[in-house]
Amino acid sequence: MTAELEISADFNRERRELFVSHGLALTVHHPLQSPRGSVVLVPGWSGPRSGAADILVFIAQRLASAGWKAVRLDLPGRGDSEGAFAEADLDAMIKAATEACSVSGNDPCHVLGLCSGGNVALGAGSIENRKSKIEKSVIALSTLPFQPARSKDFERRRRWKNLKQYAAKAFSPNTWARLIKGEINMD
Repeated sequence: MTAELEISADFNRERRELFVSHGLALTVHHPLQSPRGSVVLVPGWSGPRSGAADILVFIAQRLASAGWKAVRLDLPGRGDSEGAFAEADLDAMIKAATEACSVSGNDPCHVLGLCSGGNVALGAGSIENRKSKIEKSVIALSTLPFQPARSKDFERRRRWKNLKQYAAKAFSPNTWARLIKGEINMD
């Protein structure tokens, strides 16, 4: 039986819960009625559980208002989840997405991945992981296929570039001013 997804504009039809499970930071958007099922939302590999421009928050709110339990997670080593960023490989991320499905209880669990999180969702829903609770569907949004391995020199330059960009933003007076004024969404 397939449940149709109806989107509502009423964003007050949810209850949020933030907690840590298995070292993973999770935000759960509960519908006010009995859930029709659960959807785990997986961000891109370097992104927070809110997704770029809060797109995963937007999707979770709409899912909850339509009666679905939406679970947003920070992948291992990202955001508020435990672990080292550099040590979290694809297998660890797939395991995290599968564990996030445990929040669904006995309800079927669907997985939606954004950008490179789509590869995580595809892995979590693969034949090898059929023993997990992911039994209905996998959705990959804006996902590119894996690329061939790059040289260690390329990875080092890319990591250094990203570190400089993050440091510039983190130590920017503008960022701190916006944080103090409450203009930055920390959810």
